Amino acid sequence: VTFELVDRAALGADSVQLVSRNWLIRYDNQQYMQSSGAGVVGEFPVVSVAQPYYRYCSRVRDEPEGLVVCGFEGEFTVVPGTIDDPLGPKFSLPVPYIELPAPLELA
Repeated sequence: VTFELVDRAALGADSVQLVSRNWLIRYDNQQYMQSSGAGVVGEFPVVSVAQPYYRYCSRVRDEPEGLVVCGFEGEFTVVPGTIDDPLGPKFSLPVPYIELPAPLELA
């Protein structure tokens, strides 16, 4: 996942900080699992004019045995400025459903 500060004028601030995330993960048997919590991978990144990008890679831990992740959707909650010095109210950045390609079988 890559965060990018695109339009700071619309944001009304020179930075935004990630507060939390909420994922709904779908498996190949139509089961769902929710993963929510503070930050991402133990971090609360700030995206700013000075650091306009933040990229991280996430994975599902403790998958039910034999199940394959088919897709996910969710949202990030961020705050303009920083958590310690907010410049406005928190807001959500929705992530539409993303279907993952089926894993390749090795012969």
